Amino acid sequence: MKSILKYRIKKIIPKGVWIKLSGLSKGRQVNFFSETKRIFGEQNEGIEIFIIRRKPPGAGLFSNMNHVLQGLIYAEQRGMQPVVDMQNYSTEYSRIRKFNGKKNAWEYFFAPVSNIDLADAYKSQSVTLSEGDRILKNHIMSGRNLTYVLNNEFLKEAHKMYKKHIILNNYTNSYIEHILKTKEIVPDSTLGVFLRGTDYLLGPTGHPIQPDINEVVKDIIVYLETKPIEKLFLSTDDVQLRKKLEDKFGSLMIESIRSDSESLFSEGLRNQFEIPKGAITRNLSYLSEIYILSKLSFNISSLSNGSAIMHVINGQKFTDSKLYYYGVN
Repeated sequence: MKSILKYRIKKIIPKGVWIKLSGLSKGRQVNFFSETKRIFGEQNEGIEIFIIRRKPPGAGLFSNMNHVLQGLIYAEQRGMQPVVDMQNYSTEYSRIRKFNGKKNAWEYFFAPVSNIDLADAYKSQSVTLSEGDRILKNHIMSGRNLTYVLNNEFLKEAHKMYKKHIILNNYTNSYIEHILKTKEIVPDSTLGVFLRGTDYLLGPTGHPIQPDINEVVKDIIVYLETKPIEKLFLSTDDVQLRKKLEDKFGSLMIESIRSDSESLFSEGLRNQFEIPKGAITRNLSYLSEIYILSKLSFNISSLSNGSAIMHVINGQKFTDSKLYYYGVN
């Protein structure tokens, strides 16, 4: 896969050299990743196919899911059959070797979004290749501020599109069910907490401002005092935030389920599900956390692509939830 090799090379050459080389092809890339109508073969006569692609290496898992949702909405509006291509247009977690028997990184974790196979799509008569970034121009989903999650009417639309097209594959379902059973996570008596670390704001501007941990602690205490909560399930990429909450709430905290840690539980997950260390491990862990959070009755979250997609998955079924939004950086 050329794009995987390309971004591995990027990691080992000087940044200045990479910038100069990439600058030479910038104009060509802009044209290449514009929406394009193509004829590839004779199959699927009378069917308009929309291939959802993203300029490699994409972004995080849930940013990529946002992109796919944009593509699904776009295809639905135009009566086209969607297909996700994260095989020829790789992600930061794509591999040269197959994972879970798949080359298409979308299908590492999810079922295909329609009954059109990726290989067949590239043998078809009428195919549109999507924009490589921001398929829905000037749309509520296309901004980094993620304010679409604050719009209840749009959340209903996004959840409907999600339910129709985005389905976990058997491997991922088994992985998540194993965690739920092993950790004895009870949805009706567990408070889900999602927090991004301050490093989230070190990237491009326009990302949501994250809450102060002391405010989060106060809100957790209120939930514990007013709701039938017996356990806390935390999703965070910040080990210091986890330690602060573990020090404060002790045995109420469910142990981290991330398979990229060094705990015996994590080692057992990697062995049982044959997970290679690295990007696959991190993203499968993150995905499982978001799906588990979406199943719980109670939730407190800072805003990021992960928690925004969590609300799409949940479909406004939380019994009680709080989403911190203080604008963008």
